[in-house]
This record gives sequence, structure tokens and C-alpha cells, in this order.
Amino acid sequence: MAATLRRELGLGEAELASLSLPGDLLALFPHWHAGSRMGFRPPAKATTLVPAAAGLPMGDIRLQLAPDSGAAPLVLPLLRDLETRLDRATTVHVMLAPGSAATALRRIARRVLGPRSRIRFVVSGSATAFARDHAVACRGPKGEPLLLVPRGFRPVRGKEDEPLDARSASRALGVRVRRSLLYWEGGNVLYDGHCCLVGADLVRENCGRLGLTAAQVRAILESEFGVPVGVLGAVGRARFDGTQDKLARSGQASYHIDLDVCPLGRVNGGTPTVMLADPALGLTVLPRVLRHPLVRDWHGLPARLGDRLLRAEYARVAALRRPLLAGYRRQLERLGYRVVGLPELRVDADRRVAGLGNMDFTFCNALPALRRGVASVFHLPWGIPALDTLAERQWRRAGVQPVALSTFAPIAHGMMELAAGLHCFVGTVPARSGIR
Repeated sequence: MAATLRRELGLGEAELASLSLPGDLLALFPHWHAGSRMGFRPPAKATTLVPAAAGLPMGDIRLQLAPDSGAAPLVLPLLRDLETRLDRATTVHVMLAPGSAATALRRIARRVLGPRSRIRFVVSGSATAFARDHAVACRGPKGEPLLLVPRGFRPVRGKEDEPLDARSASRALGVRVRRSLLYWEGGNVLYDGHCCLVGADLVRENCGRLGLTAAQVRAILESEFGVPVGVLGAVGRARFDGTQDKLARSGQASYHIDLDVCPLGRVNGGTPTVMLADPALGLTVLPRVLRHPLVRDWHGLPARLGDRLLRAEYARVAALRRPLLAGYRRQLERLGYRVVGLPELRVDADRRVAGLGNMDFTFCNALPALRRGVASVFHLPWGIPALDTLAERQWRRAGVQPVALSTFAPIAHGMMELAAGLHCFVGTVPARSGIR
């Protein structure tokens, strides 16, 4: 089509882009003028992802705070806990949405944190309150710090939001912002220094939107990320609906892989290790979970009836998720990972008949990093001892120290009601002088 439009109407890259044709990708097809896809060449490597692992320093991090996102009540108490629990070498950058509300939010945050806070506030807008999704930390050819942003954010009918205000973010953080050729969200991109894991839906969406093959999408990812890429999930199972301009069927266990997988890297120099959601493990403590006042208060039914309904729902969803997660396990083991399970209990929000608050309990959406020289993972507990204790036991089995970022359980519950977790809210910023 591009070749025909160029030949018949003399259209260039800008005109093709206005018609929602990815003209910037044509350079990867040297014979496109003749209407041929032959000879595809991925772009030259220009960036390398910054790894996040239990044995590496956290580095600087960033959070997005906007008054209209619904996330401010979660971020404000989280900031205090981040400052208390993280190593002093970590600077927390809070990206405030521009506007008059930014001043009020900054004033409120300062009252929460105190006058001597190490947390830094800067003004920069983004398309989402989930900092992990709109940019990933990279380094350029000479080691310079970069933020790589997706091609666009959540496009609908050919229109898409800018993932990040590149100019203000670059000025505030001291890093360059570079745009990817592909669509993705950072929750579907995980890199621990061993392998970059991406979700199958990411691949399928780019095939559908940009007319690429799965192999071509993977080649571009490996070139842009500068590291080997492994796909989790089934690309063939996912389906992109061009008439609705959205993914119609998922090939993943969850819409983002960071809800089900937490790579830890080479823990204490050993085999690369990854944590994987395990519904069967969660069901082993379900009777004690159902007796917890938090759960009973949220279903508001006679205890025996509420317990029976929730028990059946957790078991039903576990049965649906088990084969998908077993597929993840096989894929991760083929990539050379040691896999350790983490308990989970999930419901189907559209079908459940008991429970008015958050009834999903997962642990993989966490932050692995060194803490005081010890391989660790930072997490938010649910306030349900049977689950929290079991998860901590599994993390220790993997060789890392679990660090609860907060004892204020409503933070974790509030995030999950937004279909998110700690990892979703916290993005990374590459240090200007190299990895510390």
C-alpha cells in the first residue's frame, strides 16, 4: 500500500503517517518502493535496557502523581514508606502533572514527608499514573542515561497519547528520551540481566497495528532493548481485532506479565531465578484466609455462605489459570531459569457474587533490589498473615530477603482495585554516571 501511494500520489513519510501507515518502519524494508517485504533488516542497536534484579542496587526511581488519576491517596503514604525503607543512595523523583493542582499536591506531600525529605518533586506530564508503563530505563552506546518510551500510548482508532512529556522529563531527570518503533507497556517488559521477558500480547498487538510478523517484532525488540528477548504466553492464541482497534483475545495469563512473574536475576551468583504465581499454593492457606476478619467484612454475608461462595470462586479461577501459568513455567525453564512459586488467590470480578472490596491477592508485582548489600525484594503485604507469611517463606526459599515497604495494607488493596501493584507504580531512572 505504501509503495502504491508513493508511486501514484507521491506521498512521503509524513503523509503516510497521517493516514496511520507506519512510514518510519519502511526503512527496515529496503525494497518497499517495489512493494516487496523481502530483505527486512532490524534497526541498528542503539540502546541497552538497565537490568533490575535482587542483587543489583535499586538506583533512582520515579513515580507519577496526578490529581485526576485516582492514585494520589495511594502514592502519598507510599512516598513516606519508600523514603524510610529504601537505601539512602536512592533518590525518589515524583513527577507531578502540570497545572495548579501540582502546587497543592506538593504542599500536601511535604506535610506527609516532613521538611527534610530526600524525595524530589518535578513537573512532567504523562499518559498514565503507572510510571512503569510509559518508559523503561536504558543506556545509549556510550553509557549515557536514556528513557525509552513506546511509540504511542493506548491508541484508539489511529489516535494515541504521548507516553511522556519528553521535554520536561528530560529537563527534570537529566536524561534523554527516545521513542521506540513499537507499541508496548512496561508491565509487559521485564529484564533482570539474564533475559528480557515480554508478553505475547505485546507481540500480537504490534503485528496487528503495524503489519509486522512476530519474528520481525521480536527482532526490533532485541535491537531496541539491546538484549535477548524471551516471549511469555502464546502469540498464536492472542488475537488483534482491526475493526475494533484493540486486542480481542489475550495470549497471557494476565494482561501484564509483571502481575504473574518477578525475575530476580542471578541470586548470590547462582542460577537465574524467577518467582511465578502459583494458585495451588494459595489454595493451601485458603481456609485461614477466609477466616480473616478483612475477608469476612468485605463479603458481608453469613459466614458459612460467604466462605462457600468465595472458596468455589477461588478454586474455579485457579483451575482456569493453572494451565496458562504452567505454560509460563515451561517457557521460563527453557530460558534457563529456576522457578519458585508465590501464592496467589484470584477471582473473576465480572462473575463473583461475594466480596465488595479487593479479593485478589498476588505477590509477583514487587521490586527486586539490593538493600544494605543483601539481595532483597520489596513488597506490599496484604495484612493477611496466612498469605503474607507464606509469600515471605517462598522468597527466602529463592534466596532473597523480603522487605515489607509498608504495614499499611490498604495501599496494596487500593492498587489492586486499579488492577495494579507496587511494580506498576514505580519506574526506574538510569544514573547519570553509570550504574551505582
